[in-house]
Parts: sequence; C-alpha cells; structure tokens
Amino acid sequence: MRADRRPVELPQELRTLRTGVRIVLAFLPGVASTPTELCDAQQDIHVATLLPTVPPGRP
Repeated sequence: MRADRRPVELPQELRTLRTGVRIVLAFLPGVASTPTELCDAQQDIHVATLLPTVPPGRP
C-alpha cells in the first residue's frame, strides 16, 4: 500500500482486504481435514499455518 493514498480511500481498501481474508479463511478448514500422508516436518508446517486462524477464547 502506498503512503500517499488519500485517507478516504483507506476504509474501502480495508473492506476489500477483509473480504479477501474471509474467503481464504473459509477454505482453510477444508484443507485441514483433507486426508493426506504428511511427514513430520509437513505436519509441523501445517499446524503452524492453522494456529493463527484459531479464534481467541472468551474470558
């Protein structure tokens, strides 16, 4: 993102970004449940990729 954008353009770009993130996250559970043979390193990478998508617990 360029620093010289007008402040009024930022909310629209954030809405677009949020929609894209929701679309990507919608497909992650399907990928996570796909049965495949993974070596230990691949399993570690897979888990490390999915952990940031877990919603935080409620207090």
